[in-house]
Amino acid sequence: IRSIICCCGQGLGSSMIMEMNVKKALRALGRNDISVSHVSLVDAAKDKGDIYICGLDVAYQLRDYPRVIVLRNLIMVEEIQEKLKRAFTTKEDTFHIE
Repeated sequence: IRSIICCCGQGLGSSMIMEMNVKKALRALGRNDISVSHVSLVDAAKDKGDIYICGLDVAYQLRDYPRVIVLRNLIMVEEIQEKLKRAFTTKEDTFHIE
């Protein structure tokens, strides 16, 4: 896993908050080798990232993406850390972690 893309409807508010908190979670996990960015759903493409992170409000739009983490609380770094750990340890090529 080399890149994580945080997605929201407009690519401005919640995706930027997710990006900042994903970076905090990655630092806590000792994973400084992964790039993190944020985009709108319109700009998200299946081949742009290794993992996509979104909130419940847009999870349906990413249902066909191969590796998705859905957050219930966008600012809870602990939830992000826990779900990233699960993603990093899964043996599956595709997953949808909620």
